[in-house]
Amino acid sequence: MKKPVIAITLGDTGGIGPEIITKALANKQVYECCTPVIIGIKEALYKTKKITLGKPNPLQAKAAVEFLKQAAAFALKKKVDAIVTAPVNKYAINASGIKFSGQTEFLATLTNTHKYAMVLVSPEMRIVPLTRHVPIKDIGNLIKKQYILDTIDVINLNSYLFGIHKPSIAVLSLNPHCGDGGAIGNEEITKIIPAINEALKKGMNVQGPFSSDAFFGNCEYKRYDFILAMYHDQGLIPFKILSFGKGVNVTIGLPIIRTSPDHGTAYDIAGEGVADEGSLIEAIKMASNMAVIKQFISK
Repeated sequence: MKKPVIAITLGDTGGIGPEIITKALANKQVYECCTPVIIGIKEALYKTKKITLGKPNPLQAKAAVEFLKQAAAFALKKKVDAIVTAPVNKYAINASGIKFSGQTEFLATLTNTHKYAMVLVSPEMRIVPLTRHVPIKDIGNLIKKQYILDTIDVINLNSYLFGIHKPSIAVLSLNPHCGDGGAIGNEEITKIIPAINEALKKGMNVQGPFSSDAFFGNCEYKRYDFILAMYHDQGLIPFKILSFGKGVNVTIGLPIIRTSPDHGTAYDIAGEGVADEGSLIEAIKMASNMAVIKQFISK
C-alpha cells in the first residue's frame, strides 16, 4: 500500500503555523508515515519583511483561505490523500471581507457536505461538539432532535476511520443535572432523549444523557469511544485539561480526510521560536493513518 500524500496548509502566516510546520518537517516521524506537500508561500517559512508576524493582517488572512481552497481542491481531485490545516484566525478572515465561521464549516461548504462533525481526538478521549463556533446565547435554539440524531449517525458511519466498529457513544445533557426533570430546562426531555431513543431503534450503541460535571468527574469518559457534547466549551474544557498539545481536530463526514492541531494561531508567540509542533505532528500521523484505512477499505 502506497505511502499517503498529505497536503499541509500554512494557515495564517502571521501566527505559528509556518514555525510548527518547519519544525514538523525536521521530524523523521512525518516522513515515515507520509509524503508531505506544503500549500502556501515560501516566504512564510522564513522571517521576511513581507510577512507580518503576531497580529491580524487582511492579505495574509485572505491567503490562508486560498491555501485551504487549494488543499481541498487537490483532495477532491485525489491528487493528495488527506489535508492537514494549520491554524487560522476567524477575526482576521472576517475583517478581510470574507464570511468565515471556521475551517470545519468552510470545508463543508467547499465540498457541498451537509452532515458532518468535528471530533477532538487524543489518547484520553474523542469529543464531538454538537454546536461549534456559535455564541452561548444561541445554543439552546440549535439543539434539535434531528440534528442530534444526524450527528450520532455521522459518528457511527465514520468511526471506521479510527479503527472502531460499532462505536459506543455517550451523549451529554445541555442543562445542569440533565434539567432536573424539566425544572431547569426541558431540552433533555423534548430533544436529547428522543434523539437517543431513535438512535437506539436504529441499532446504534448510544447512551445518555449524562450530566457533564459528574460524567467527567467520575471519569465516565473512559468507557466510551465518542462523547457528544452539546456545545464547544462543555467538551473542549475537559479535553484540553487532559490533552492539550496532544490533541487533534478531525472533521468527519466530508468526502476528504481533514485533520488539524488542537490550538490556534498563537499570535503572542509567533516568530519567537518557542511554538510546540507536537499537535501538528499528531495531526499529520492521524491523517496518514486514516488515509491508509480508507485506501484499504476502498479496495
